[in-house]
Amino acid sequence: MELMCPNCQQKLTIPDQYAGQLMRCPLCNGTFTAPTLTAPPPPVFSMTPEPPPPPPPPPPSSSVSNEPMRQPPPLPPLEEMAPAPPPGGYSRSMKIVFSPRVIPWIPPAGMLLVFLLSFLPWLGYSNPNAWHLAFGGESAVGIRVPGDALFAVYLIFAMIALIVVIPSGLFALGLVPSPPFVQALGPWRAVIVGGIVLLSFLFLLIRYLDFIFNSAPMTIWCKLSVRIHLVVILALLIEFWLELRRKKNLPPPQVEMHW
Repeated sequence: MELMCPNCQQKLTIPDQYAGQLMRCPLCNGTFTAPTLTAPPPPVFSMTPEPPPPPPPPPPSSSVSNEPMRQPPPLPPLEEMAPAPPPGGYSRSMKIVFSPRVIPWIPPAGMLLVFLLSFLPWLGYSNPNAWHLAFGGESAVGIRVPGDALFAVYLIFAMIALIVVIPSGLFALGLVPSPPFVQALGPWRAVIVGGIVLLSFLFLLIRYLDFIFNSAPMTIWCKLSVRIHLVVILALLIEFWLELRRKKNLPPPQVEMHW
């Protein structure tokens, strides 16, 4: 029996006794099932002798092995054949929502904390606090500290910011009814309060950079106050953004992280 290999499309010759069995192609090593033989048609008797059949074509250089192939092992269950999940998938996630019920608490809490930190030592060599550095006086270790105009201006604006930021947060949270002039400001209320906080921070930043360049021994309370000012300014900017989104009936923004 002659046939074409379904894998490599090469002509093969196999004995008729292996019809219907699983075979292996010697050219491409692919497996296929040999077709079954159909019964030959009944002979037709004729008075005239038929010409002899043409000689069969020469067999190809390679032929299929006469040995029947072994049956392949059974396939594994479908569950075992399912592809494995791709590597490097995320296993954890976290979502951060800029809630309008949380952000307005940050500016009042931050400025109140700065006010409390101003009574702690800000420099290490004479232990003066922010009030000693601003208006002069005797520090905790008995050393007389001269006043500084920049620190005095900083503390004045910081106290104004504290006085303004507390009612602003209460208005934003709805804990206190807003006066008509505050309602007229709309989302710009947070910008005005943030400008006052930023103005006080600029005076503090000048002295903070001066301490760094002169290698002054600043305490953790001085460094912490500078960072809290930055957090308060950022929170007021986010509060302004949330007010703009609320006027457009947009949901609060959120950040989603996966790792």
